[in-house]
Amino acid sequence: MSEDKLLELLTTPLIEHLKQSKDDTDALRRALIHCVLLLDAKATEGDREFIDFLLGQFAPLASAFRDNKHGYFPPFEVLRTPPQEGHRTLALPVQRLKAWLQQG
Repeated sequence: MSEDKLLELLTTPLIEHLKQSKDDTDALRRALIHCVLLLDAKATEGDREFIDFLLGQFAPLASAFRDNKHGYFPPFEVLRTPPQEGHRTLALPVQRLKAWLQQG
């Protein structure tokens, strides 16, 4: 299963999780992270520049990463990578997410 397909399958449960969230700020962070993940594989240079800003300088999102980790979708964390080829990105625990989705 590709990471794109995995993200598609994760979208519906994430939407349900966001609907139930009592913390709007946290829900917006999680939604932004999901948007970054969805966009990353197809990102243009302009997209990458904006992703770099969101992950590194946009305080409402960037400051929420602790040790470059964020509790993206419980029980999973997303990792903010150091700049690669000049750009930051996010990494998911793909194998754990696959196993979790297959159980549900």
